[in-house]
Amino acid sequence: MSNDRNFMKVMVRNVGKESRLLLETALRSGATNVGKQLLDASIDVNQPSDILFDKVLTALKNGAHAAGQEVMLSGLNRIRAFNSAESAPDSEK
Repeated sequence: MSNDRNFMKVMVRNVGKESRLLLETALRSGATNVGKQLLDASIDVNQPSDILFDKVLTALKNGAHAAGQEVMLSGLNRIRAFNSAESAPDSEK
């Protein structure tokens, strides 16, 4: 029973660490994407405010989308790496 509890603690701790790294990377990517699009949106200072507002909303949606894609891709890459390490012969581990 103690081994099961220790295993669960270690597993939860490692999942938390991996999740944090994954989310930090995704948020950084999304924020960079939003920042670039906001700069592009604000170049024309004479544009009507409704067009600027629309561009800001689009930038936020695109940034959230990019962050979500980054989370999914990073997660898939980690799973693939884990699976390939698990399926490797004992001499390669």
